[in-house]
Amino acid sequence: MKTAYRARNVLPRAMGPVLKDAVVVVDGDLIESVGQEIPEKCKPIDLGEVTLMPGLIDSHVHLMWSGEGADPDALRRSESKNLGMVRMAKNAKQTVAAGITTCRDTGSPTEMILALRKALDLGLIPGPRVICAGTLITMTGGHVHTISREADGPDEVRKASRELIKAGADFLKVVASGGIYGRGEEIGSLQFDLDELSAAVHEACKVGKKVAVHVYPSKGIEASLDAGVHSIEHGSFLTPELAKRMALTGVYLVPTLSVFRAMYDKQDDPSTLDYIKRKTAQVVEASRNAVRIA
Repeated sequence: MKTAYRARNVLPRAMGPVLKDAVVVVDGDLIESVGQEIPEKCKPIDLGEVTLMPGLIDSHVHLMWSGEGADPDALRRSESKNLGMVRMAKNAKQTVAAGITTCRDTGSPTEMILALRKALDLGLIPGPRVICAGTLITMTGGHVHTISREADGPDEVRKASRELIKAGADFLKVVASGGIYGRGEEIGSLQFDLDELSAAVHEACKVGKKVAVHVYPSKGIEASLDAGVHSIEHGSFLTPELAKRMALTGVYLVPTLSVFRAMYDKQDDPSTLDYIKRKTAQVVEASRNAVRIA
């Protein structure tokens, strides 16, 4: 039987008007219509003073991390894989409860995130639709190498890319610069070279998949664009010239502003490590500026 949900406010589309006392008719797991009247042979449910709207999309998340601590990967390293899977399932449930119905996981252990994606697809646990990269590809000792597939030179990057594609990754994620969480690295330090980035892009494009790149400095963004990547993750030090290139070639910026804001708000937390405080302070305003430029 179809179900008709009445709500005080319904927002059918992002830029459309808000409908008052509207009805959303659902048939199984599909929305059939949005209107003012309850059709015949529908089960009516009055939700009261709520707003119904399309599900949100989180375009950059790591479901293996909870985001609660100052050093999220320290918690992951201290746990067994089985406990980590339970934590990922909990994070998925909290994600959909917050109204996020699709999330793009930009780096989690391949076997774990693919198992979670399968469990969600089968309806075994509650959570959003997951689009995942699996394990990141980074240079030996590179950014977040503790959760990454380390590869050096285009041949190793090519093999790592093929392995991830074979495993079932929806897209690839490569690392072109240092980051905030990494010890002994700076956000402005370059990591993968152009030929390594290009190898990943070449392999992904052969099978119709895309490549996301973790990168902060403008030189790294430039190299990533030269390689033909499809999205810039973070991109804090974007320049107007690079933004224009991105617009012309259809490359997306995923600025992760809320992450930096949350990290910066923990500056006075005694558990926040000094190097994380310093690097977070460097990117907060720069990232806002990157969005203004874009």
